Amino acid sequence: MATFVLVHGAFQGGWVWREVAAILCRNKHEVHSPTFTGSGDRSHLLSQDVSLHTDIKDITNFLHFEDLSNVILVSHGYAGMVASALIQTLPHVVKKVFYLDAVIPEQGKCFLDLAGDGFGYVVKSHLHNRWLVKPWESVSFGISRPADKKWFESRLVNFPLAAFTTPFPEPFAGALLDASYIHCKEASDELTGNAVQHAKGRGWDVHELESGRLPMVTAPEDLAELLMKMGG
Repeated sequence: MATFVLVHGAFQGGWVWREVAAILCRNKHEVHSPTFTGSGDRSHLLSQDVSLHTDIKDITNFLHFEDLSNVILVSHGYAGMVASALIQTLPHVVKKVFYLDAVIPEQGKCFLDLAGDGFGYVVKSHLHNRWLVKPWESVSFGISRPADKKWFESRLVNFPLAAFTTPFPEPFAGALLDASYIHCKEASDELTGNAVQHAKGRGWDVHELESGRLPMVTAPEDLAELLMKMGG
């Protein structure tokens, strides 16, 4: 039995892993899907003070208070920033990390720096009150089925700009990690293209998944099977 901690991306919450978590649990794995401050069911806590540092502390505290060890972290998108910090500060807790089309950080650079000009333009066009970023259309996430689209869009919430603009706080010791990259083939962009090359350059295993940007919604069985094969 493995212990999976599934960390969501921007605008979402732990809820996005519902189907994947259910499959993993049916296969006798322990599964946790925490939610960042200001996201999902904690959206009422969103404020201008929430940043990357807040999200790192959220998951750090979660791992501590749940008394978890030998954890397999699965990070999606933006959460690559969070997972990378956790691995370095909690090597006795985190056994392995999967980057699911997730950003691979560089010291002194923020998510916006690494995501590319296209993402920066979209963020600027969705900025509200100078510190909130409104979620964009579900089609951008590769969701096409009406039922999935309705369920997903009804749960998206605003995300703090500071999470995207806070630089990664320390050198990234990626060479010391037991890490793998999972690339969603239908979701290629500048961020994921660079991250895949970064992962290969570090000698990490790189796996491809036939899905859009959110396989936890559109292809949960395939994603869960891959996670169990690689980490369970």
